[in-house]
Amino acid sequence: MPATFELTLPDDEPVGLIGPWQAGAPASVSFAAGESSAPPDAPVWKVSLPADPLEADQALAEAEAQIAAAESALDEVPARLDAIATSQPRGVSFDAASFGVEAESPEADLLSLLDHARSIEQGRPVSYGAFDFASEAWEQARVQFEAFLGQLQREVLHFAWVETNVEGQLLARTTVGWGGDSDTLWLEGADAAQLAIHRRALQVAVKSRALRLRMFSTVTSGAAKLSLLLTTPAGAVLALPAAWKYVTDILAQIKSYQTLIQGGTNG
Repeated sequence: MPATFELTLPDDEPVGLIGPWQAGAPASVSFAAGESSAPPDAPVWKVSLPADPLEADQALAEAEAQIAAAESALDEVPARLDAIATSQPRGVSFDAASFGVEAESPEADLLSLLDHARSIEQGRPVSYGAFDFASEAWEQARVQFEAFLGQLQREVLHFAWVETNVEGQLLARTTVGWGGDSDTLWLEGADAAQLAIHRRALQVAVKSRALRLRMFSTVTSGAAKLSLLLTTPAGAVLALPAAWKYVTDILAQIKSYQTLIQGGTNG
């Protein structure tokens, strides 16, 4: 069976997934009949691995590489946004050429959304036709960021459950708090190699969880920088959707590149 990395949130589909993670179905697997599963309000990080130790090791190594790549990408975002915010464009246009960025890049899309934000800020009629992309993308990004913020607020209030499954059997489950406190239940008879597998899966989940919080701070600080390109005190709020889309676009690019590289290696 192929490895999967799934995040399940109560009554909501996760937004802003990082690295190997995808939205998962509610988990209900237990170690024994009658034993309770995760509380209904707890986020569940579920790692499912193949039985073959080499395949499991490779899946975890690829997940670790994707998380490391996402961390590096977030490291670079502030400087990339500084370059945009401190540019001296020719005229007042937000077109890519004025800012010296490549067309169809995350920066170019960012400028389109900022132009839309300026239209809202100045009370200008929202254009359609050629500007449908900016209008629809800005609104979609606004909705996504608000959903992400709500999810993050709920995640902070609850322990996360991290489950490692091998060939469909629950190997271990750890509850983790934001303060670092944790408690683990193991499958009876688990050996040292299995313990190591769960510890690696747990580390991937914990790092991913921390990255979600870091995404929020990167987006909000980025919006503050981008507000310098707008003209009213509401600029930072209006720039939030643009900053959100910019950050998630960069992470999506990194994930696609990592998937391509890993696929080529596996092939």
